Amino acid sequence: MSDYTLPTKKDFQVLVDFLSIFSNPGFDPVLIQPEIEDTLQNNLEKKSVLYKTEVIDFFSLVSQEIWVDHNYIPESAQEFLENSEKVKTASFEEIRSLLTYCQRGERFCEGHWGVMIKTGKIYQILVRLSQIAKIL
Repeated sequence: MSDYTLPTKKDFQVLVDFLSIFSNPGFDPVLIQPEIEDTLQNNLEKKSVLYKTEVIDFFSLVSQEIWVDHNYIPESAQEFLENSEKVKTASFEEIRSLLTYCQRGERFCEGHWGVMIKTGKIYQILVRLSQIAKIL
């Protein structure tokens, strides 16, 4: 085990509770897309992607120290995340890296959070996290 504090059962549950939101087929994480906002503003001002409150809340929680892997390697995490079989058996440390990758990705690629939710990557991570929480 590394030199970090393990989340409590409550910490795990708070994240796992987002499964019901992100697994809803009708849930769209994005409130306003840039192109829609550009049209509304008559192309005068480009806006960033605006996310729904649930998405902002989730990624705010994920940015807490107990979930952050300061040594993650973005390319490795991305490759790992593309293999759903690996995610199904990921260790807690690997899940932390994946969460860090998902959270920080928005900083470098606008819309990253939405893609991670829409493609089911966050769902896969949360399913594995719920399994880990049961055995800790």
